[in-house]
Amino acid sequence: MRFLPIIGIVAFVCLYLIAADQYPGGSFMDASSEGFDWSNNYWCNLYYTNAINGEPNPSRKFAIIGMCTLCASLLFFFFEFPMFFSLGKFWRNIIPISGLSSMICAAFIYTDYHDVLSVLACSFGSLSLTGMFIGLQKRKMRNFVWTGIFCVVLIALNAYIYFRQESIFILPILQKVTFATVLLWIALVNSKFGMRQHEKVYNVNRT
Repeated sequence: MRFLPIIGIVAFVCLYLIAADQYPGGSFMDASSEGFDWSNNYWCNLYYTNAINGEPNPSRKFAIIGMCTLCASLLFFFFEFPMFFSLGKFWRNIIPISGLSSMICAAFIYTDYHDVLSVLACSFGSLSLTGMFIGLQKRKMRNFVWTGIFCVVLIALNAYIYFRQESIFILPILQKVTFATVLLWIALVNSKFGMRQHEKVYNVNRT
């Protein structure tokens, strides 16, 4: 179960690709385009009941299942993290609670409350990340702290462009880059959970 988040990320990527393949077509740049345009379509376009070109959207079910799978698997990441890093009682409670809140919000961004839930998901997620950075710093895993901060900057940049509508044409690509960067960061941190446990067992056997 320790590596369930990585399995969930892989499953999400597979379902993302299936959903994109099933998308009929249309983007905000070109409503008559065919298929999923990786340069102009957003992830949330896959949630639509009807594609932007007006056709029924069979990708919706795959996109919803993919997001729910990702959120459910990442819950284990938020609950397991405090077990493998030196954190006080406050952060041991805050990281799972805020992580749970973030994932619940993210799982329902396909609804009409997309904007509000996106803001809430990012806000709760940022609170969890703060605690994680503290734990990573205590373990002297500073590379993960800096790369994690880079992930936060990417997320903030996405939000800024989306709500300010400035340079909006780059947002579809930036969104995908952010997705890939954040999920890779989570997968790499999650891989350290097993290594931390192995180190503990190794040290005990040596004493």
